[in-house]
Amino acid sequence: MVDDGSTDGTDEELERLAGHASVPFTPLRIDANGGPAVARNRGWRAARGAVIAFTDDDCTPQPGWLACLAGALKDADVVQGRTVPDSAQMSRRNAFSHTVIVEKEWGFYEACNIGYRREVLERLDGFDERFGAGAPGAGPPFGEDTDLAWRARAAGARVVFEENALVVHDIRRRSYVDHLRAMRRREGLVRAVRTNPALRERLHHRWFWRASHPPALAAAVGVLLLFSNPTSGWRRLGGIALAAPYVDFRTRVSPLGRRRNWPAVIPLALGADLVEIGVLARASVRYRTLLL
Repeated sequence: MVDDGSTDGTDEELERLAGHASVPFTPLRIDANGGPAVARNRGWRAARGAVIAFTDDDCTPQPGWLACLAGALKDADVVQGRTVPDSAQMSRRNAFSHTVIVEKEWGFYEACNIGYRREVLERLDGFDERFGAGAPGAGPPFGEDTDLAWRARAAGARVVFEENALVVHDIRRRSYVDHLRAMRRREGLVRAVRTNPALRERLHHRWFWRASHPPALAAAVGVLLLFSNPTSGWRRLGGIALAAPYVDFRTRVSPLGRRRNWPAVIPLALGADLVEIGVLARASVRYRTLLL
């Protein structure tokens, strides 16, 4: 269990637990926060098993999780398990809460619930530590788990999904400002696409990270039309027509909270989508790989 440079007494608590826990574990300490890639590499390299399973500190593996991953790895090289939000926390969520849902193999291989054969990790030298807090010039950590799995696929690894390897993920209630700050992490996704061009096939229309981004761009043009000349009937009609697909997406395809909140939340969601597109566009220039 790797403590990645925490300052809240986590390392002392892990040392205490190591002496009393019914399941033996080894606490490891990294003095300066290096990001998930550094911490996970430290962990698997210190482990001795032929099978390496990963989960995160905001997750609760369910009974049988490890046995299911290990069983699937008898015939595969990489196994992703199923991740669902904590149902006991559903009442605390808001429109911008964070959680992770993985109910099938969708191509991003989140390390909150995944297993690797050790020899695959050794052959690939583990997670690329250029993704993350300790890498010079890098943004906040994101995409190191996606990158590793796609490098494994390119090296011939057999990747499977095991729905019975279940992890329950925390629901983290966030303010809108926190939601916007989290968008900076998307830079890592562009780096992952540059390193693994085949990943583009899993993107929305190959060039977009989220299905909400194309209608968000159209809605932005529509808003500009509406405000450029509010008295023009044609501009109003054009602006409404361009914004309508985004409103439809957010209310029908991707609802945000309770129906009565939609008039207030949809403009906020549009703002967040445009900020995210801006982060991706800037990273696209930096890595010379287009992703919006």
